[in-house]
Amino acid sequence: MDEQELLRRCRAGDESGFAGLFQQYQVKAWRLAYAITANADQL
Repeated sequence: MDEQELLRRCRAGDESGFAGLFQQYQVKAWRLAYAITANADQL
């Protein structure tokens, strides 16, 4: 499923849309947070 479809579902209140977006971006978000804090314990 593409990002636009996931966003559409998320806006409509469909939890599968949020879950899909979360899965798609969780690693990138964690890496960014770690790069900012340089401390995995604060995440």
